[in-house]
Amino acid sequence: MSRIYLKKGQIIIIALVFIVLFVSLVYFGYKNNKNTFTIKSEFNITYENKLPAKEPTWQQNKQISEANFSEFENAIFEDFNLSENLQKDISKDLNASDLNNTLVIKDQNSSLLKTQKDSKVSQKAKLVIIIDDIVSFEQLKDLQETNLKLTPSLMPKDKSRPSSAAKFAKNLDFYMVHLPLAAINYANEEKDTLYPQDSEEKIENKIQQIKKDFKNIKYINNHTGSLFTSDEKAMRKLLKIFKKYDLIFVDSKTIGKSVTTKIIKDFSQPLIQRDVFLDNEDSVVYVKKQLESAVKLAQKKGFAIAIAHPRKNTFKALKESEKLLRKVELVYLSEIYGK
Repeated sequence: MSRIYLKKGQIIIIALVFIVLFVSLVYFGYKNNKNTFTIKSEFNITYENKLPAKEPTWQQNKQISEANFSEFENAIFEDFNLSENLQKDISKDLNASDLNNTLVIKDQNSSLLKTQKDSKVSQKAKLVIIIDDIVSFEQLKDLQETNLKLTPSLMPKDKSRPSSAAKFAKNLDFYMVHLPLAAINYANEEKDTLYPQDSEEKIENKIQQIKKDFKNIKYINNHTGSLFTSDEKAMRKLLKIFKKYDLIFVDSKTIGKSVTTKIIKDFSQPLIQRDVFLDNEDSVVYVKKQLESAVKLAQKKGFAIAIAHPRKNTFKALKESEKLLRKVELVYLSEIYGK
């Protein structure tokens, strides 16, 4: 009886093996013909969360190569009883190794490189270069053709110049206004220059007109002004009005005796002063030399302000100094002190 029982057991085992093989062949044959398969919902969620939201299905995800897909498929069917934690590990491994060449990873790498690049740029010393006396489209065009981040300071309209440069402002990323203030000795002063003896009302009317013409103006620097900026009473009148209209004064420092340093704190304003004049001489060689000084000063202090004028030699020197200017980051004042 023992021998007969063993033979029946063997027959049963062999029959079960054949049944399993037959079912497996039918199952995998069906899968290959349809070219699809179903994964447990938990595992779908684990892996699909790693993919872009707009491509929720395996068939739609064109970022995965056929080779990667096959490898992933084999991993799934090795064991249908994988634990949830092990499934998560596989998903993590696949994302780390098999998807290195997908657009997702490329995007992540691009973002990382950009962050690293921005970090390096932010470590550079900062330099502001203001180009004063802009009154014409031709001057503005010459400035823009340098392909450098320069700050135009536009002249306001006056009796001799009724057409304001404000018409250019709307097309500029950033600009300033160049306010004429009285000089100690300057023959060619502007028609509407402000003087120390001018009333507060007259000064305010001038500022109101500038605010009307230049809608988004924030920063104003002085054109000439050695007499006005060295007069404390006059500057207090001016800065009081600047504070009222939410404007920031940038001292062109046309005289060493400017009182701005002494009184600016009384009006809750930052002290912003010119460090270097680039083109006191209308010479390419001179401007380049001054640019070197400005760059060195910026590297020493972390930040510097240079002022120049819309002259052919100045723009030529700036263009030819591109390599030098890479040592610093050219910025607008708004990037330092806010809008």
